[in-house]
Amino acid sequence: LSSGFSEDKNTLDAWNFLFSRNLFNKEEEEADAFYLCKTGKFKNRIIIPFRSDGVVYYFQGRALYDVTPKYLNPSIEVAPKPSDILYPYDEEQDHLVVCEGPLDARSLQLQGVNATCSIGSSVSYRQAEILSTFKGKIILGYDNDEAGNRGIRKFDRTRKELRLGEFEVCPPPPKYKDWNEAHIENFDL
Repeated sequence: LSSGFSEDKNTLDAWNFLFSRNLFNKEEEEADAFYLCKTGKFKNRIIIPFRSDGVVYYFQGRALYDVTPKYLNPSIEVAPKPSDILYPYDEEQDHLVVCEGPLDARSLQLQGVNATCSIGSSVSYRQAEILSTFKGKIILGYDNDEAGNRGIRKFDRTRKELRLGEFEVCPPPPKYKDWNEAHIENFDL
């Protein structure tokens, strides 16, 4: 999204959404953080890029308005399967919080917590393999709902199948559904 002035309703709504969710780092170049799709399959969706070394290797589209599905992934003809990738994180840190969505991971990262997401509440076998190379502590931080609880149980089964070490569980603070909701209210994560 360009930081220049715009009278376009969708652009203004996109900026309002992003600012209302505290998704910007003041030192970061705002125009590179997100995009707004104005046509095609991802029309009226905020594009959340997944970057490695400045290169976008995946993205997810978040509906700007109340439509289903809320999140839309690119087809596997143009991008990897979502179950084959993770949101970018620092592989050198001593801990890694695995949450459900990229906005939750970004919320944690903006508060100095190394985080990634499994693009949903169910870690895939491939994602668990990727996580197995992380040298630090894995902390599962799925949402405070039944889907999050099912995801924790599935991650435990998958990690046992792969003979991975134990992991810790740290859900969002109890009064919040997810990490972004806590971040919006400036809860110290």
